Amino acid sequence: MKIKFILILITLLINSMTATAQLPSSFLMPKQNKQTAFNPNGVFLQNGGGTFDVLGQSNISAVTKPLSLNGSAANCSEADNLFAPQAAPCNGVSVTSINFNNTSRSIVSGTDKTVGVVYRYNNAGTAPDGIVLDALVTVVSYNNTQDIATPTTFTDADTPGVTAGFEQNLQPNITQEAGGNILTTWAGNINYRIQFVVTGTSTPKRISVAATTIDNDGSNATCGTTLRESVTVSPAPNQILVSTTPATNQTVSGNTVTGPATNQANIGVGPEYSSSALYLNVTELNWTYSFTTPTACTATAATSAARYGSLNLSCQIDFVPDFASVPLSGTVFNDTNGLTDSTVNGTGTGTPGGTQVYANLLDSNGFVVSSVAVAANGTYSFPTAVNGSYNIQISTVQGIESSLAPATTLPFGWVNTGENLGAGAGNDGT
Repeated sequence: MKIKFILILITLLINSMTATAQLPSSFLMPKQNKQTAFNPNGVFLQNGGGTFDVLGQSNISAVTKPLSLNGSAANCSEADNLFAPQAAPCNGVSVTSINFNNTSRSIVSGTDKTVGVVYRYNNAGTAPDGIVLDALVTVVSYNNTQDIATPTTFTDADTPGVTAGFEQNLQPNITQEAGGNILTTWAGNINYRIQFVVTGTSTPKRISVAATTIDNDGSNATCGTTLRESVTVSPAPNQILVSTTPATNQTVSGNTVTGPATNQANIGVGPEYSSSALYLNVTELNWTYSFTTPTACTATAATSAARYGSLNLSCQIDFVPDFASVPLSGTVFNDTNGLTDSTVNGTGTGTPGGTQVYANLLDSNGFVVSSVAVAANGTYSFPTAVNGSYNIQISTVQGIESSLAPATTLPFGWVNTGENLGAGAGNDGT
């Protein structure tokens, strides 16, 4: 009998996770779900209440009944799909480190310390495929109620060395530039556009980053009143992480993290004064640092201290817990009876025809999030998939993180065959 192989891309959607859910491997799916059937060789992922499509290419058509994780439990049909914390390179997730080394900074366009200036940080990092990266940082906007005379210029877009060990961070400096004492409320903000490009060019390069804000703790030594700091990121990240041990006193609302109303006196370098916004496979992001005094200043002889924000893209803070994630697992089968029994079954294999196959986890745009070799018994696992929409691709070509999905290739003599729709064999045309 001719040996055949079926390639599947499995679609699932993960939302609003605060922990993780185990998705066990099996060849029997809940009856209400669309089943994928595999002649002589197949791929299968059990996903409780999930929906799966069999596809021959790296695109997905639709998700009709996505897996939805909310709160502390999964909306799955399997009673044993419980949450458990995960661990991986940077607070549970693999990311690329970017260093804002001030000594490598140059001006690409615009005027230094003026709105619209574009800085280049040379050799800021290395992408998973080995390409060296620069970071382009544009000051999009700046506001300072105590800088009315020169409203488009600021003290510095990046002041390294304010705190030892933070030289790799992007640290804006906003000061009182109006002169004299501050006898009114004081507010300010600065917005950055941060782009990741191939070194020496303006060619965008897609990577995953954890945008970590440090020292979001305000000040109780500003002109006789307290000062609250906040940061806002855009577009919306996959998730924002704050510490529970030690417990943070920041508040998260949408894409904004606001520091405490009761400030602490020193520089807040601990996780309780930090937050991290996770971005998977992006070419840029925006970061805004803001502050305000809730009431007018009262000290008659006090002037303001400089306000510093601090953005780190090199995983400087170890949070407890990690980013919330779901372990995904599945199995590749050699279904030798060719679906004649309308059942997905057979012997697990990771080397059909003697050729190694890989499971590539793809985001909704077709870029690789993670890639693993399928084990000899046909099993594979992604231990830390954060909330998002994914495809799982089986191919003889291993994917590279943050790169486009590789070509979909099959071992010699193995072909796609069909699928199992509900209780019977069939094909929905995808």
